[in-house]
Order: sequence, then C-alpha cells, then structure tokens
Amino acid sequence: MLPPVVKQRLGTVSDPWAVTFDSPVPDGLNYIGRNHALVEALAEYLVDLAFHPTGTVRPTARAGVIRTKQVARRTTLLMLRLRYLIHETGDDHPQLAEETVVWGFQGTPPNIIVVEPSAARMLLAEAEAATTPSLDEQRDALDVALGHWRQISDEKEGAAALQELLATRSTELQESHRRIRRLVRQSSMRIEPQFPPDLLGAVVLLPVPRS
Repeated sequence: MLPPVVKQRLGTVSDPWAVTFDSPVPDGLNYIGRNHALVEALAEYLVDLAFHPTGTVRPTARAGVIRTKQVARRTTLLMLRLRYLIHETGDDHPQLAEETVVWGFQGTPPNIIVVEPSAARMLLAEAEAATTPSLDEQRDALDVALGHWRQISDEKEGAAALQELLATRSTELQESHRRIRRLVRQSSMRIEPQFPPDLLGAVVLLPVPRS
C-alpha cells in the first residue's frame, strides 16, 4: 500500500499496478526508472518523515550508528547545510544560497581530527556494517556525537574547525563564481558564510574491537 500523499502525486493508476524495474519493458508492465514520479514522490515522502515523524512508525531516520572495519577510531560524520549571503555590487539586498556537505571528525572537541568533505563522503558511501551495536550503545554514541556537535557549533566554545570549513567552502565558491562572471562580464560579488551550519543528519562509525 502506497501512502496517500504518494498516490496523489501519481494520479490515476490501476489497482493492482503492474510495474517492472527492468528494461526492455515486458508487455503489460510499467517501467519504474530513477526519474519516475513514483521514485521522486517516495523520496520526498521519506525525507519528510525523517524530519517530521508522525506516530510510532518511523521508516527513516536522520542518525545511525554502526561498527565497521573502515575506521580505526570513533568517527562522526555529519550532514550539514551551509548557508551563505551573496553580495553583488550595486545590489543592497543580498541573496541567500545553500549547499549540503558531508563533514566529520575524530576525537573530542576542541582537539578533533577533521575528516574533510571528500573523505567524509567516501566513508559515508563505502562504510559497511560489520556488526550493529545494541540500542543502548547506539543511543550513547549518538548522545556523545550530539554533545560534541553542540561544542563545535558554539562560536564561544570550539568552533574553529567549522569556521574553517565555512571559510574554505565560501572561498572556493567565490572563486568559481568570479571565473564565470569574468567570462560573461557581469558585476563582482562577495560570499559571506553564515554560522552555524544546520545539522541535517549524523552517522557514528565505531571501530570493530580487536579480538
């Protein structure tokens, strides 16, 4: 059974609805590819549930904890939304721009070892669960991770690593925009990062204990 909001996005479909994920498409079946309205509607529905859960059924989550052989130390990966104000010459009203990045760290703030976005993305994509910690272990690990996040996202506490991330990304974006604007001879601009970033999700990777 599809959720009502997803069915509404699909419009009128037969019941039962014969579908396939294979191509070429056999006769009498409807092909569901990654650009199909069903995939888009389900993705939006699940993301919305992760941020705004209803009832006791929660098929999606914004946080997770696994033990994996891909790390030798506890590693916290964070999905962050970075925000910037774009100031253009001659325009008194800056524009708001956003991007999402995966960033992480090992250790305890303020003495952390940063996992840069490229390495963090790779870990998030490739880390495989060797074992699943108990629920109590997962809760404890996430409590520690969120406590660390509160420290490193507090401007008065230990925000140097996050400030550096924002400064680096804003410089990279500004240089990229300037190259394009020089080519099309448009006005200059300045990108101002906004602190702190928004925390969208967290994954804690725990090392597998040595036997």
